[in-house]
Amino acid sequence: MKAQEKLAELREYAEQLQHKLEAIPAKPSQKEDWIPSNLDNLVMEMRKATKEIIESASSPVKIAIVGEFGSGKTSLIGSLLGYADALPISENPTTGNVTAIHLVQQEGLQTTEVGNCTVEYLDEQGIKACLKFMLQEAEKRAIAAQILPQKLSSPPPLQFDRLTKILQWCETAWNSTHNLELRYLVRELVGFIRIIKAYGVLCNRTYPIDNATAKEGLKLADTSDSIQSIEFNQLPNSPHRLSNPPQQLNSSLLQKSFPLIRRVKIEFKISKDIWDLSALKGVKEFILLDFPGLGAANSGVRDTFLSLQELAEVQTILILLDGRRPGSNGANQIFTIMQQHKGENIKDRILVGIGRFDQLPIINEGGEQIIDGLIANDSKDPFDDSQITEVTLLEKLTVLKTTIAYAKAFTLREDRIVLLSPILALSELSTRFAQIQVGSQKFIDNLHDRSDLQQLNRLRSKWIKVSQKIQEFQPKSTLAKQLGDFGSDGGVGRIRELILTHVSEHGLKQLSQDTQKKIQALRHQQEQLKQILANIEIPISDSPSLQILCQSLENLIETYRVFQRDLGKKPLQDRRGISIEQIVKDEVVFKLYNWSEWNSMFDKVKQGMIPTSPKDLGIIQDIFDEEPEINSVFPQKSEDFYLTFNETLKQLEKFSYSQLKQVVENLLNQWSEQVAQERKNIREILQTQVISQSSILERFGKSEAELLKRLLRSDHPREQWLQPILTKAGIVDDSLFILQPEMIFPLARADEKHKIGYIFPWSTDCYSSSINHQVVISRMRQEITQCTSLHIVGLVNQATQKVNAQIKAILDFLIPNLQQLSTQEELLRYMAGGKEQEQATPIWLQILSEIAEISPPD
Repeated sequence: MKAQEKLAELREYAEQLQHKLEAIPAKPSQKEDWIPSNLDNLVMEMRKATKEIIESASSPVKIAIVGEFGSGKTSLIGSLLGYADALPISENPTTGNVTAIHLVQQEGLQTTEVGNCTVEYLDEQGIKACLKFMLQEAEKRAIAAQILPQKLSSPPPLQFDRLTKILQWCETAWNSTHNLELRYLVRELVGFIRIIKAYGVLCNRTYPIDNATAKEGLKLADTSDSIQSIEFNQLPNSPHRLSNPPQQLNSSLLQKSFPLIRRVKIEFKISKDIWDLSALKGVKEFILLDFPGLGAANSGVRDTFLSLQELAEVQTILILLDGRRPGSNGANQIFTIMQQHKGENIKDRILVGIGRFDQLPIINEGGEQIIDGLIANDSKDPFDDSQITEVTLLEKLTVLKTTIAYAKAFTLREDRIVLLSPILALSELSTRFAQIQVGSQKFIDNLHDRSDLQQLNRLRSKWIKVSQKIQEFQPKSTLAKQLGDFGSDGGVGRIRELILTHVSEHGLKQLSQDTQKKIQALRHQQEQLKQILANIEIPISDSPSLQILCQSLENLIETYRVFQRDLGKKPLQDRRGISIEQIVKDEVVFKLYNWSEWNSMFDKVKQGMIPTSPKDLGIIQDIFDEEPEINSVFPQKSEDFYLTFNETLKQLEKFSYSQLKQVVENLLNQWSEQVAQERKNIREILQTQVISQSSILERFGKSEAELLKRLLRSDHPREQWLQPILTKAGIVDDSLFILQPEMIFPLARADEKHKIGYIFPWSTDCYSSSINHQVVISRMRQEITQCTSLHIVGLVNQATQKVNAQIKAILDFLIPNLQQLSTQEELLRYMAGGKEQEQATPIWLQILSEIAEISPPD
């Protein structure tokens, strides 16, 4: 089975459980004292698990880009996108958020453009988890600084008094030590708590922002003060508290609320010349996740938490090493954290980029002279020890050997290691495609003025020659290929290729595997649920009427969920299965091709021409007084077609509306048939028990009576919804014509400048024998038909969208109300004629039994 199909099955399984879990009340053990208390947490965990599975199964493949601060991650992303400063770049830490980059291939585009940008804030659970993570790290650092820590991370620390106590501990810790790592964390922790208090209303909210606001607002605040010398009371004060969430974000509020941001989503529109995404197979989209660079002291622990949280959903990881510091320990730390967090051997998921390879420290060690000597060797003898091979190159250039060996430690395959120089890639792109702007004007000016660019290009050409020399004796040399890719375009083309290959060949498979792990955890929860239910003694069985009513209501909800999910996926069709678009297209052709004007003109065509003089009828004219036909009876100019076109357009518009009414009616008929049994069951029970809105209102109240009304207006879509939908969609009165023939008519007409319009070549006033009249007639008929079809189909599509919007509004309103009714146990018992019993089996307990028995797909 294909990965896409497997993911669809897993999602369907999780959705089935999720829909049933929605009918379970919060904290069921509080409803009945005989329900075990551990059921509450299990239900909550299962809700969370199903949500995560649905998100995972629906998610695009994700590629994480990670590396310690300074490895050139942001520059690499800029070169991948073909626009250097697409994201902020600085020698100091500038961003500390996870950035999700969505790529959109756009035809005809040259320079990369920034599209939609969205800021997503942590929800309450995320804030709690992040704060707990920071407090656990604070406990570790306090012990290392020889300060006796309090048990900070338990219980859940969002209550006001708990936050106050944590701030008090922070002040004590600050005044007790000058330990650098602890002070960095205390400063971060104090800022985080104060921002929670001030901007908690932003929790779980999402805001669209423009590019300028994003660039300014997502920079880390300046913290140039020496952390060793300042007093605790000099740490940033609490911002002014927001009482209500704002309608939109400005850069100032964005920067102040920065620690609460979970993720920033940015859409980039990209040209095929920069990155051709058409090679992807079976994958509609993938996302690049830019993880915060480690080493940003201002927000390092929060950054680590967010990175680990996002890492759980990542399929491919690009680790970027710093070519300036071969063998540095930073990447090792990142790899160890990732592997521990993922709980698996992740090497098969890893691509390795050696960033800033153009700054590899070879010059100071005489490396360039060694390269020159190797290049100058013209020996063709394969046994010549001085001949350049992978081995000789690595032995002579120990810094390169260290760099490559270090990279191999992170991946299973050497061909997944790429040598990178974003600046060379952008320079090459600018040279190849003059029409593409590879960055802001400031960047381009600096690029041309760079004093080191000549040196970079010199070294680049030498690496190319080294690559060619190695390939003379080792054609399949991986190192030679890596050096050649670097020389071609700074290695960026190769990393793009690897990403696309990994997404197509491994990404969906890994996404399916990740989702399977979540399924296993959910399956374990189902087994736990079985054990809990097995120990519950169910008091009394429900009446058959109540069971039928509840089952019918559940079926009705599930059927409408299917309608809601499938709405708009297929065009509206008639009973034959023909789409409304095809119906009106066929009618347009039929109507226009049957104009009498075409038939009369085609009948008179001789050898492609309409004769100029009338045919002599001879004796027929003398006896029968027949008049010969002359050209003037045919349309002589474009204006002669207008009245016929006008009338035909009105007929077609009327026809389209009448057909649209029929296909909408056909759809609602199908829906009504699908819920016919549920309608029959519900109506029979209500009639038997003499249940009405007034009786419900008197016994329960207005809200319960409203629920009954909505149920009774939901079980026969054809009778109850058709006319309101047509009315709201504006397709009831077919005498109100929308299309304007004078604006649509495709032939030239008379106006202020042109008194006649277009005169046909067979006109008696402007006869042309050099033009084939038959071809002109055919083309003109085709042009009028195509133009009319375009506008009629457009009119129908607009009306169809309005119809779908009205149906969606009905379902969006109806389903939650029916779901709410399904949880009103006492009301349902009354409707089914059941007597109130203290220990009757709750409906939601029956649903839990069903949930426990649902099996995942094989």
